[in-house]
Amino acid sequence: MTAQDKLHSRNVEQIAIIVFSPGNKPYSFGHARVEVVAEQFLQQELDDELKNVQKGVRNLKKIDKLGNLSKQVDEVHKKSSMLDEAINQSTQTQLENSHDSLVELNLKVKNHLRDVECAESMILISEEAVEFPLSPMKMK
Repeated sequence: MTAQDKLHSRNVEQIAIIVFSPGNKPYSFGHARVEVVAEQFLQQELDDELKNVQKGVRNLKKIDKLGNLSKQVDEVHKKSSMLDEAINQSTQTQLENSHDSLVELNLKVKNHLRDVECAESMILISEEAVEFPLSPMKMK
């Protein structure tokens, strides 16, 4: 067993070696073959890149959801403001109507009290003896 085989069996790694001769010719050695190691290395990079792209897509979807939620929150705030304004206007109108009703009721109570006082005075007068002057009136 070679040193490379021992290294591979201990670390379960695949190794590819490419060297260039002084004449600039490439020589390669790999465990398994250089092509297999290179293909697995490139595949791992593609897998990592794919995972990054998928993560980016998930993040974009989350950002899109956040944008939609933000729009919904803005719409709720607008509706809430409109309802608050409508309630304030309605309350103001109700208060004005209540005030007018109370003023009218106050006037009716005053008139009724005056009528009661008048009736009370008439009862008192009818219960008292009324004296008429005894002097004869001049008749023509």
